[in-house]
Amino acid sequence: KGRLNDNDYELAIGVLIRQAKSEGITEEEIIKWNLYYEQRVCKSKDRLENSELDEQAHMISSLRKRFWIPKGRIEVKRVLNKCIGYRRWKAKPFKLPTMHNYPSFRVTRSRTLSRVGLDYLGPVSVKIETGDAKRWIALFTCLATRAVHLKLADSLESFLILSEDLLHEAEK
Repeated sequence: KGRLNDNDYELAIGVLIRQAKSEGITEEEIIKWNLYYEQRVCKSKDRLENSELDEQAHMISSLRKRFWIPKGRIEVKRVLNKCIGYRRWKAKPFKLPTMHNYPSFRVTRSRTLSRVGLDYLGPVSVKIETGDAKRWIALFTCLATRAVHLKLADSLESFLILSEDLLHEAEK
């Protein structure tokens, strides 16, 4: 009883190896790990780079075999993120975001400009009789047909007047 010595470790490793040999490798594991047999030894065709191991953890563990770096994990992360080759290797292909369904009022048939979205553009300098003046452009966009209607606004507060004008024009 007490501490383990080198012989105990070697004995434990031998037991683990014998147990792994007796269990064998399933066909699924051979496909999953891309394994092949060479001189009765099972080897992998893939490189360590293609494995799902954490690169930072692998690098920090190999560094700590020889050196102790204060805040080593942060330093390894900083160095890896600066490396262009690593960033290229870690890059994932662009994946389109999932598209959600349109709301019902966007897909049901309706009169043009019956439902609109509003954006303001400006201020824009406009020449009038008394000189230059600031004006805004109200951009009404139909939610069903994507039709666009522009109105010139005197101020940002004139939204209600512009929307009433738009309703009267749409009714005609």
